[in-house]
Amino acid sequence: MNLTLRKDADAIIASSLNAVLPDEAVRRALKAFAPKGGRVLLVAAGKAAWQMAHAAVEALGRVDGGVVVTKYEHVKGEILGVNCYEAGHPVPDENGFAATEKALELVQGLTAEDTVLFLLSGGGSALFEKPLLPGAELQDITGQLLASGADIVEMNTIRKRLSGVKGGRFAQACAPAQVFSICLLYTSDAADEEDSVGLGGRRIIEKKKQCVHLCGTGCRRRMIREQRLNRSLQQ
Repeated sequence: MNLTLRKDADAIIASSLNAVLPDEAVRRALKAFAPKGGRVLLVAAGKAAWQMAHAAVEALGRVDGGVVVTKYEHVKGEILGVNCYEAGHPVPDENGFAATEKALELVQGLTAEDTVLFLLSGGGSALFEKPLLPGAELQDITGQLLASGADIVEMNTIRKRLSGVKGGRFAQACAPAQVFSICLLYTSDAADEEDSVGLGGRRIIEKKKQCVHLCGTGCRRRMIREQRLNRSLQQ
């Protein structure tokens, strides 16, 4: 009896761990993916971007082009039809800026029949960036925010105002194409990555832990923090 219980417990644990892997989460989310018949382009950003993109292309069979931006030493090989780039995290760098430009070039001139599959994971707000000020200044601001102990919500409240892709601007760049986004949210911090990019369009969110700011008290706390920070920025 004890051996049976142990085997059952091991099977449950193994199944649970497999279910939260980026690969499996993407495959589940893609069951709702329904492109309109035009081109399908892939853009992935974050520390799990390569895994997510690899799983997506494997599930779909092919894409018509793609860009992956992930952390250094996180690219694990080539992905058919996708260009993979590595960049700085948590402080954005020139490689990240250049890779983001490649993504913006990729989505130019799309039609309403085209679809952009956007895959976002933790770290995406640093890795996927087009600064509206000199890159060195953004790096300095990011470094100061990190040193101050600011959380990801407070950091992105500022960074959204200094970015050419956050706050829904990347979705605007994709228009009139449909944007279908899959966001892996592992913690309440990573959850704000999705809010920061603000994609719009069809969105699938995979929550791996309770995202505090998405429910009652946490949401109110987050609003209070943002209101205070916004007031300080206006002073």
